[in-house]
Amino acid sequence: MPRSIRWPTRAHLALVAVCATASAGHAVAAERLPTVASINVCTDQHLLALADPEQILTVSWLAADTEESLFAREALGYPLNYGTVEELLKFAPDVVLAGTYTSPFTRTMLRRLGYRVVELEPEASVADIERNVRVVAEV
Repeated sequence: MPRSIRWPTRAHLALVAVCATASAGHAVAAERLPTVASINVCTDQHLLALADPEQILTVSWLAADTEESLFAREALGYPLNYGTVEELLKFAPDVVLAGTYTSPFTRTMLRRLGYRVVELEPEASVADIERNVRVVAEV
């Protein structure tokens, strides 16, 4: 998610995230929530906004960059990764969040190793943000 996102869009993302979290939380309270690793700065933003802290295993190194991330402070509480398969193996996540621009090799190898990889499309509108929030909230 580039730094150039305007304030109303940031506010909208936060509002949608809060609403999605509130409505999704009741349905899965009895189940164990999946553990998640994110390997893309855009997917990091959604994960940090929506997931329960104990679900988050690792986020990309860009998540901790104040120039790139809306949640840089929160990201510092988690191990950072560089999006390699080898790094993710040690975390053994239930789900890996990736962008469609994330390395095709990485996405393919993770799937071959049996990991569930959820890919988020790029965001160019509020509707795109809403779509990705729903995808992550359903994980």
